[in-house]
Amino acid sequence: MLERLRRMLGDEDGPAAAAPPPAPEPIGVGTRVRIGRAAEHPLAGATGEVVRISGRSVVVRMDEPYEASGVTQRLFYSYPGELEVARRVGRLGDVDLYDETGA
Repeated sequence: MLERLRRMLGDEDGPAAAAPPPAPEPIGVGTRVRIGRAAEHPLAGATGEVVRISGRSVVVRMDEPYEASGVTQRLFYSYPGELEVARRVGRLGDVDLYDETGA
């Protein structure tokens, strides 16, 4: 019955499906990342280095300590969808330089 109604209305393909969200960039141990793709995230724009990955859990050592529940922390527990890989823009001696603007 539903199929017949769809053909009568000219909607043979059915409702359009929403596009899936883009896949996060591959992240490995030692990768420089920026926290929080959403602007409302409390640590949005903060940077750090991935120190451990287990399944979909990622542990990031932050460049600057942050305060959570009154305790100063350096390790941030996250997931790949919340992180974006920091773009490498050059070198200064043997030190890699990363884009700090997030552009």
